[in-house]
Amino acid sequence: MIAGDEIIGAEWTSVLQPSLEQCGYQPRLLQPAILQKLDGELLEGIAASKLLIVDVTEAGPEVYYAAGYAARADIPIIWTAKNDGQSRTQAPKEWIRPIPWESPETLAELLRQRL
Repeated sequence: MIAGDEIIGAEWTSVLQPSLEQCGYQPRLLQPAILQKLDGELLEGIAASKLLIVDVTEAGPEVYYAAGYAARADIPIIWTAKNDGQSRTQAPKEWIRPIPWESPETLAELLRQRL
């Protein structure tokens, strides 16, 4: 899981992570501060992933870099964007169609249906 900002990361840790565990995944949260230090170990962890959930709400270039790395490794990516009327989503609309969500609980349910 890659969160676009620290607040979303905290929301995801408390709600989304347990939901993904119930679906049989072993989620790991990568926040922007971690992604800014892209190193071999982090890239190996991304390459070993079975799925990447990427939130583009307030996302910086490091989020897109990590997602691009995963895409190059043929790892499926689910894009999300918080739809609260206040956050900025910087997703290029032509090739990324994020799942809009308003609360972590809503996103967890949407992901359970998709997975």
